[in-house]
Amino acid sequence: MKLVEICTIIAIVIGPIAAAFISLRLQTRSAQRQQKLNVLYQLFKWLEILKASGWQTGALATAFGLFIVMVNVEIIPTTSSPLWIALPAVAGLVCLFLSLAAIGEALTKLFKPGLQFSMWRIRRSEQKEVREYIPYMNENDKRTIGLCLYHNLQTIQVNLDAGEAVQMISKGIIRIAVYSGQRYSRRRVPHEFPLHIWKVLGEHKERFPYKPPPK
Repeated sequence: MKLVEICTIIAIVIGPIAAAFISLRLQTRSAQRQQKLNVLYQLFKWLEILKASGWQTGALATAFGLFIVMVNVEIIPTTSSPLWIALPAVAGLVCLFLSLAAIGEALTKLFKPGLQFSMWRIRRSEQKEVREYIPYMNENDKRTIGLCLYHNLQTIQVNLDAGEAVQMISKGIIRIAVYSGQRYSRRRVPHEFPLHIWKVLGEHKERFPYKPPPK
């Protein structure tokens, strides 16, 4: 038998077997690849927990904690694999920190620490400016402040054009205290000492001498 005929017979017999084997291998690899993709998809599905609200992640953290406790006291039968504790512990910690982050965000929106800090800095700057201005304050303003400190009056009445109190207004020592819709006289406009400024004036009370008139 010639070599060509032998090769032809081998190709006819072994060819389909080889093709079937190759096809099976490719299907197996495709199935394994699909299985890996399904596992990755399920893992990435966990990222959807980031969309949950704070109370939902908090409830999940509590549930995972209870599951771990029930496994430890053998209420839930398990195997000896440490994954029964490790996986719920990791998931519980993730949920716990997500819940804490949500609570922190809610508190930040409620109390606005950034705004509070900015206001604190502004008040501190105004207090410093008033402290530095006290030695250069005119006598009339000193008498007015001394009278208010003596009688503990945090509100005074000033002409609408400020009159002699114009410098105290310009320095932020007093400010208008009129609410929307409130009626008042042009010659008797309520003004008040801001609390943080009132505190500074009280600390330097000796610089505002006041002698009450004899009774």
